[in-house]
Amino acid sequence: MENEQRCLKSDVYMRQALTIGSLLNLTGLILAFTIDTRFIVLSILVSGGLLVSGMFGWCPMAYFLAKLPFNKN
Repeated sequence: MENEQRCLKSDVYMRQALTIGSLLNLTGLILAFTIDTRFIVLSILVSGGLLVSGMFGWCPMAYFLAKLPFNKN
């Protein structure tokens, strides 16, 4: 039961990380097309983080999200 709850919490952190990652990626693309092309770096960094998460099964953003006060239930 405890392992199941840990998996459910992990899923919540991953959902939060993917949501934030996709929003940052879209923001970087929109800013790159409208304001300055150097904003594409934001999208590249976020995509690199998503690549690390997919390849190694460890998401740095999910780790930091788990440490935030609103995720301490």
